[in-house]
Amino acid sequence: MWSVDPNLPLADVYTLDYLYRKSMARTSFTLVMLAVAAGTALLLGVVGFYGVIAYSVSQRRREIGIRVALGAQHQQLTGCSSETR
Repeated sequence: MWSVDPNLPLADVYTLDYLYRKSMARTSFTLVMLAVAAGTALLLGVVGFYGVIAYSVSQRRREIGIRVALGAQHQQLTGCSSETR
């Protein structure tokens, strides 16, 4: 630059790579925060699904135990018949 105009004042001279990284910093931060939120949502969904299934099984546990004590077969407990397999 000084070879063209020696009286030209230069301030804040940066490389193009530095300027590119600085302009992408906000976007990168936003994407990281979005990934953290998505991971948290996925974790909450899995824990909720597990809770619903565990509650459902705990509600039927006594019923299944009584059926086994009365001599129910495996197919009668699971709801599957040998013809559908």
